Amino acid sequence: MSHVSIIISGDRSLPKTEFHIRKIWLNFFYLLVCLGALLLGVGLADYIQLLKLQDHYTVAITENQQLKGEAQILMTNLEDLKKGLFRVEEFADKLDSLVQSKNSAVKSETGIEAPKPEKQSGLTKSVKMARAWPLGISIDSLIFRPLVENLQSAQSKSEFLILDLQTLLSKIQAHSSLLAALPVGKPVEGWVASIFGYRISPFTGMNSSHQGIDIAAPIGTPVLAPADGVVIYSGVKEGFGNFLMVAHGYGVVTRYGHNSALLVKVGQKISKGEQIAAVGDTGRSTGPHLHYEIWVNGRVVNPNRYLLGNF
Repeated sequence: MSHVSIIISGDRSLPKTEFHIRKIWLNFFYLLVCLGALLLGVGLADYIQLLKLQDHYTVAITENQQLKGEAQILMTNLEDLKKGLFRVEEFADKLDSLVQSKNSAVKSETGIEAPKPEKQSGLTKSVKMARAWPLGISIDSLIFRPLVENLQSAQSKSEFLILDLQTLLSKIQAHSSLLAALPVGKPVEGWVASIFGYRISPFTGMNSSHQGIDIAAPIGTPVLAPADGVVIYSGVKEGFGNFLMVAHGYGVVTRYGHNSALLVKVGQKISKGEQIAAVGDTGRSTGPHLHYEIWVNGRVVNPNRYLLGNF
């Protein structure tokens, strides 16, 4: 059939009404109804999805505000950290200047200079540090770029400061080692009976060079090491009797003559304040005393420079 009949029946007294609708229009109507229902379902699903997205967006906005607040706190903490690093750097610079000043004073008084520390390997201040980021991430696209750049700056500053502090530590250690090698103070309790330099010889009565100082003290008075060192000679030497030589490093050697006893052997390491001998009257001597000499880099120097120990 090409059409559909629809009969509308009302009151029995009235005639029946009959409509004839082509089947193609009825099918078209059904299609419209189905299509409308489908569109309504899709629209409803989209609406529900939009509601969910709105909820997620609201949560994201809240979290973003929290992240910004945390980032601001981190930024403030980083600024405080950088200020702290600058204060440490200033203190390190002052300490470095003090060490250099002390080294200069020692060199001026004694002619001995602490060795320069080896250059620390690592970054140089003239080279900008390059940070490696995970593949696909660019610093230009980061949301918190100022925070990241501040973090980079603090990290770079800390690494440079570490190198500076390592160098400073080497300088301090070298200075401490130098001070430990300096024969400071008198090696024996007594009074200086003969000075360094030219004097009238008690044996010839003529003006002659005296390469050390004579410290008068009773026989047996302890002779103490004025600095750390290693014994390089222990035995009898013509004119000096029982004779002792100690190397302290940095070209410094001390010599002790006329001892009554030698208490250390060649090659033995000694510490500052350790007894190494006893005052005597051996060799070419006019009475109990210690003949004391200091040599630096193969040249004899005046021990008076070291007796006060103002280094």
